[in-house]
Amino acid sequence: MFEFQYEVDNSVLYKSNPDKEFIITYLKQMNNKTSSFCTLSLNDHRYVQCAGEKDKMIIEYRKPHELQFYHFVLGKGSNKIENSSIKYSGGNIELKKNEILNYNDACMIFECFFEGKDFSSEYVFREISSMFL
Repeated sequence: MFEFQYEVDNSVLYKSNPDKEFIITYLKQMNNKTSSFCTLSLNDHRYVQCAGEKDKMIIEYRKPHELQFYHFVLGKGSNKIENSSIKYSGGNIELKKNEILNYNDACMIFECFFEGKDFSSEYVFREISSMFL
């Protein structure tokens, strides 16, 4: 069972078992002021989430592992050292330049997660699990 959590007019809303079109429509209209984040989760504590706006967003993936979890930021290409930031309704998010993704990336990643498929090999994963422990 999927749960979709998303921001609309600075309020957090929830939708159980959303269809793919609902998710894609939300991703397409994201902005960094009032509709700036969403999370698609499974009841096993696995999820994908993004924050920002449709042209500049961060996308994260979490998966359970034994009694804890792994948490990753997705990017493209190599894990570049240059730092950057994006804005969302809660402020700024620090990330690497290659981790600034967009609506098209989010659609592919959320769709793979929704369908239980592996993410494309064009994406790299930077593990950030320790910041949550």
